[in-house]
Amino acid sequence: MKNNKRIRLIGAPYMYGKNSKLQSRAPDVLRKTGLYRAFEIADLLYKDIGDIKLPKLLGKDSVKTKLKYFREIREIANLVSQEIKMAISAKEIPILLGGDHSMTIGALLGIASCRNDVTLIYMDAHGDFHTSQTTPSGWLHGMSLALSVGLDKDFSRLYGSEITYFDKSKVVLFGAQKFDPGEKEAIVKNVSFIDMNFITHHGIGKTVEKLLNQIKTKYIYISLDLDVIDRKDAPGTDMAIYGALTYRELLYTLERLSEKHDVIGMDVVELSPDKDIDGETVRLAIESITTALGNRIGAYELYMEKIDKI
Repeated sequence: MKNNKRIRLIGAPYMYGKNSKLQSRAPDVLRKTGLYRAFEIADLLYKDIGDIKLPKLLGKDSVKTKLKYFREIREIANLVSQEIKMAISAKEIPILLGGDHSMTIGALLGIASCRNDVTLIYMDAHGDFHTSQTTPSGWLHGMSLALSVGLDKDFSRLYGSEITYFDKSKVVLFGAQKFDPGEKEAIVKNVSFIDMNFITHHGIGKTVEKLLNQIKTKYIYISLDLDVIDRKDAPGTDMAIYGALTYRELLYTLERLSEKHDVIGMDVVELSPDKDIDGETVRLAIESITTALGNRIGAYELYMEKIDKI
């Protein structure tokens, strides 16, 4: 019998937030490498709306701004936001398959426009907390979190007045360890923050208890940048590093989150299939999604489905 969770898969294979095309195949690779089957084994109802279609490349901005490809990202954010709102209105759980982390801007603005009872768990090796005033590169994948909580006046002015930002008091940045000058200080001033130093010092058990204590809402949204996972476990992302969350630490965190809170949506971003080794990162991404939804489906469960029954 199916459970009562209904999933809406949304592909967003766009790379305008960074100087890379490595993630453009990511949604299709996830679809074709076991995601559908994992949902079926987990008794999760799902529908896949396909990839969000950007009508055309909008070309060089006429507006002088440090926000590279701003117009394209604004358009994608609006399309993502609409899909997120439709899913939530239909009592579905949106699962956004990116693409770079700038995709999350649209998801968070969409949630903020219709719900104020959701905590964001932003899992990333980086702070993503630059603004147009501090960015050294202009690429929005390094600004996603700061822009989503309304800290950039230029972004707000260019985006338009009809926008509701995610409440920064309901944000926890988890697992970060790589920061540019001044970035960590801005993070600490604005959002809750559990970095890799804390995890290493206290262990994942005490760390997750702290995380759970910081969440004051029933509902959560999880933004999972795959570079938050150690390179040995998830090599398929172009910013993979050693010394990040282990396979077990990540899944334990997602398990505990799903036990204590209702996941209202999730995104999985920064998968680079061309850099993956033997599909390790793809399988972990799929296992992470099902774990966050409360029914972990990994290599063992998929294997047991394939063996000949007695």
